[in-house]
Amino acid sequence: AIKTKHCLSPLLPETVEEHSKNCELYDVVCSFQVLEHIAEPHRFLLSSLKCLRDGGHLILSVPNDEFILHQKYLDPLNLPPHHLGCYSEKVFRSIAKNLDLNFVSAEHQPPSFPQIHTSESAKNSKLWRSYYRIFSAFGSRLLRFLGEPGHTLLVVLQK
Repeated sequence: AIKTKHCLSPLLPETVEEHSKNCELYDVVCSFQVLEHIAEPHRFLLSSLKCLRDGGHLILSVPNDEFILHQKYLDPLNLPPHHLGCYSEKVFRSIAKNLDLNFVSAEHQPPSFPQIHTSESAKNSKLWRSYYRIFSAFGSRLLRFLGEPGHTLLVVLQK
């Protein structure tokens, strides 16, 4: 993004740890689909909190480890080296307690059936698109009926 400048906001080529050393304080710090890639999540979270005003909100989104397709090694992209940590609402409640934060909320993205990877020619076929829509709709409804949480978890913590 920095090289191609595909962003309307200024981009800083620094880590949150570097930024937290001399930054202004913010009302909100967001990190979407990042924490699971961090080798030292405790340091990352502490640095993020250093950037927050008292009463500010830390908003994090991660793959939800309670989603059935993320469990039992069913999703190879949810394993190292791609993802270095697994997170659930219970984990974030523990993090909030250990870092003396208020746990504000946790929202699960509604469950949906995962994308099926196939060839471009199959994707362009009307038969494949019809089949996939039916398969996906049925699978998503089944996951919701079974009470499955979504594959993404959005958590709000307050300093």
